Amino acid sequence: MSELAKGAVGDAQYKFSSLMGEDERWGQIFDGYRSWRYHSKRQERFEFIAKLFSILSFVFSSAAFVAIVGEGEYMKVVACIAAVVSGLNLVFRPSEMARTHRDLRDAFADLLNELEKPDDLSPKELHAVIVKRREIEKKEPPHSRALNAICDYETRMQFSKEVKETPGLLNRIIAFMYAQSF
Repeated sequence: MSELAKGAVGDAQYKFSSLMGEDERWGQIFDGYRSWRYHSKRQERFEFIAKLFSILSFVFSSAAFVAIVGEGEYMKVVACIAAVVSGLNLVFRPSEMARTHRDLRDAFADLLNELEKPDDLSPKELHAVIVKRREIEKKEPPHSRALNAICDYETRMQFSKEVKETPGLLNRIIAFMYAQSF
């Protein structure tokens, strides 16, 4: 093969690998935003649950204290509810789960900062970012499929110029209900 042909093939391969690198970078940015959104929503949900458990524990524990001092059959039920709510808080550990998702959200935000630098990433730098993303994903708890689908849809809408399809009211209600599952 002549030197000219080798140069042409080399340039074509360079352009192709450069294009693939940009597509891979865009895919990593999209996945980073989706994961960031997902962990933000999970963090908010677990913080809400932790606050709810704390409030219920406080209210029913106060009522249980009154039951010790006062009389009444229904106060035993209130004391049992306080024990159950406190047990649920210990078993499900919503504040710990919220902290885990906050840390994962922050890790994905740092990853996005690396990916969105104004200068181009070399293939080695892009590979390092992909490896870092896989290390973050190893720390993730199991995903909620419904919430992941919602975050994927919201991220697609974030990056699209025009909204092609808006889910109906019934679909949004069902998605919200599924998204509330652990």
